[in-house]
Amino acid sequence: MEVTEDQLTEFFSTVLPLLDERQRRVVAGAGAKMLGRGGVSIVSRAATMSRNTVLTGAKEITAGEAAPSPRVRREGGGRKALIDKDPDLLLELDDLVSPDARGDPMFAASLDVQVHLPPGRGAFGQGLRHQPADRRRAARRDGL
Repeated sequence: MEVTEDQLTEFFSTVLPLLDERQRRVVAGAGAKMLGRGGVSIVSRAATMSRNTVLTGAKEITAGEAAPSPRVRREGGGRKALIDKDPDLLLELDDLVSPDARGDPMFAASLDVQVHLPPGRGAFGQGLRHQPADRRRAARRDGL
């Protein structure tokens, strides 16, 4: 039975939204392997997916890495924690959230030492995550 590219497009548009990133890659790779020569190009067009992604899925199947896994991405993927990039981050955050500083918005501006934190609340939140629960509650209560 011959499968047209339109049928594949319909299949992928129905199935892929139900899958996570890893499962999409593996299903596309399996489709490419099933079609044989030229399958990667056909599947990448039908699934509107990068050829490299389809190739990676096919390689995962060939290498036996397509076994069920709770992980979507490989170990070590994603951004590194800010605390790993800047070991002094907790000390700087501790200075900002010290009992003398709580509730005083001008305290950080009056510091002799400039605190180098990346912009945004993400860095502050990551630093607080490493603090005891009472410190986190106090920071939340004081609006930091």
